[in-house]
Amino acid sequence: MLSDGIRANFPHLCTGRCSVNPLPTLSSAARRRSSGFTSSGAISRRAMVMALAIAALAQVGRIGAEDTRLPRLSGPEVGTEVTTFYVRAVTGPHSGKSVCYVCRNGNRPVVMVLLRELGPDVARLLKQLNATVDRHRADGLRCFVVLLGDANQKDFARLQTLAFDEKLEIPLTLAAETLAGSALKSISEEAAVTVVLYDHLKITRQFSFRTAECDSPACQQIVRAADELARDAAF
Repeated sequence: MLSDGIRANFPHLCTGRCSVNPLPTLSSAARRRSSGFTSSGAISRRAMVMALAIAALAQVGRIGAEDTRLPRLSGPEVGTEVTTFYVRAVTGPHSGKSVCYVCRNGNRPVVMVLLRELGPDVARLLKQLNATVDRHRADGLRCFVVLLGDANQKDFARLQTLAFDEKLEIPLTLAAETLAGSALKSISEEAAVTVVLYDHLKITRQFSFRTAECDSPACQQIVRAADELARDAAF
């Protein structure tokens, strides 16, 4: 109990059971407003963070796609001159003969495709390049394909089947690396597909891929480069 003196000096103190009025409290919404935080603001910030994350992932994807071709996996360097070499033609007007397509195409813009493997990705690429050559035939664009290996009869038949199935008009050829010598020494054993674009025998672009890396986006990139080659050619 409180003494009489305390009660006299502090009359506002309760002397028995007292009811205490709690201090007013802010509602959760008010607290959010006072701190500058609202649910809509949180959503906006979350959306912005997600957008930035998606953009970052997309950039990583683009860099990853480029990294399959950088550093240069295979093939001669851009800016150098194409070396002449002979191949065994499988399709086209020179089928069964030994021919130098680098020589025959001369100063025309050319897409040269060097293969170590044949698969669905290769068939897709060659079909798209076949259509690209048709579009730019008046611009002088040419393309030829070389399957590297032993240049045996089995490979000859495989290329014939590929040309028939995909209705390819671009010439398919075989080359034995042991006979081609220095012309093909820059083609890495890791490269399943190497694409070299050149004009006036000077290499302007180059792409190389390991097994199964020549996917649809890669094919589109090569086709765009071939389109640009044909449009910019001075043939």
